[in-house]
Amino acid sequence: MTPSPSPTQDHYAILGIPTTATPDQIKAAYRSAVLHSHPDKSTTTTKSQLQFLSIQRAYETLIDPGQRKDHDATLASQSAKQDVHINEKVDISDMDLVIQGDEEQQQSCLSWSCRCGGCYVVSVEDVATQQGIIMHPLAPPLLIPCSTCSLYIQLTTHYT
Repeated sequence: MTPSPSPTQDHYAILGIPTTATPDQIKAAYRSAVLHSHPDKSTTTTKSQLQFLSIQRAYETLIDPGQRKDHDATLASQSAKQDVHINEKVDISDMDLVIQGDEEQQQSCLSWSCRCGGCYVVSVEDVATQQGIIMHPLAPPLLIPCSTCSLYIQLTTHYT
């Protein structure tokens, strides 16, 4: 049985391949890694067993298109969290409903004040589109930028 992946485990790095690797490249990298880390070929059994299991899990994840897509989404989420400063997490029910635009093209938006005096604004339509994604455990969080500074909020729901 293979170990469950940790949230920060990069299967591409484990196999030493780029994120654009083809299935043939994934197989070749897997075979090479298995030959070098197989528990039968090492004197440090526990360490090599864990490494072997990580390689096995990486291969199983990346060779399956659905699992690979989920893994890529997780990596993107982690990257997004590292690239921006999240000022706070805000539940959707705490945001203010505002109407923007003129009478002909009105748009319902959710708004939250930023500490800089600016505001975070997202259209209700965008939130509705993302609603299913927000609730998916592997999906990247919905990050909303401030209108005037470099801060972001992470939109949550009472489901997350």
